[in-house]
Amino acid sequence: MKSLRWCITILVGLQVGGISAATNSLECQKFKEPDLRHIQLKLSHSDRYDNPALGMGATYVRIGRRLPLVSIYFFDLGHQTITSEVKEDALSMAANDIKQHPKNASLELDGFFWLWEDLFVKLEGFLERGVYTVGTDRETGRRYFESVSIGELNGCIVKMRYSGEIRDFEADNYEDQHSNNILAIAAHVKIAMQKDRPSLFENPLAINH
Repeated sequence: MKSLRWCITILVGLQVGGISAATNSLECQKFKEPDLRHIQLKLSHSDRYDNPALGMGATYVRIGRRLPLVSIYFFDLGHQTITSEVKEDALSMAANDIKQHPKNASLELDGFFWLWEDLFVKLEGFLERGVYTVGTDRETGRRYFESVSIGELNGCIVKMRYSGEIRDFEADNYEDQHSNNILAIAAHVKIAMQKDRPSLFENPLAINH
C-alpha cells in the first residue's frame, strides 16, 4: 500500500473580479515561504502572481516520496475586512473547487462533513474551521481524504488543502488520523511563519515533539 499521499500548497493572496489590488494584496505577497524540511516537506515551487490580488503560492512535496501532495492558500477575495461571512464564502468556494479539480476527476466523492472544531483551538485563528470528503478512485478502489480549512492572518484568508490516502489499516479511524495530520502540518506552518515575522502573532505557538 502506498504511503500517505499529501499535498500542501501554500498560497497567500486575493481573488477579485474587476477590482484593482489593494495595499493589502501587496502585503500578502511579502510572506516568506515557510521552511518545512524538519517535517520532511520540501518546497517544490512558489509563485507571486502578476496580479497582486492573486497573492503568492508555494507548493511542498514529501521528501523521498513519490506522492506527497499537500495544498494551502491565503487570500481575501478583495475585501478590506475579513468577516466571518467572507470566510464562510471562501470555504464554500474551496469545497466546490475540490469537486471540480481536474486531479479529482477519477474520484467518486462523498458529501462534505465538518472537521472537529476542537482541532483548531490551538491554532488560535490561523485556521478556524474546515470540511472534508472521502473520494474513491473508480479504477483502483483506493480512497482519499480530501479536506480544506479556512483561517486568517494579517488581513489575508488562510486556506489549507490536504489530500491523504486512506490506507487499509486506517479504515476504522481515518478521520482521526488525517485530522491530526492536518493539525500538525498547520501548526508547523504557523511556527515557521512566526519565526520569520513574530510581530504577526500575539501568542507564540510551540509543539512538543
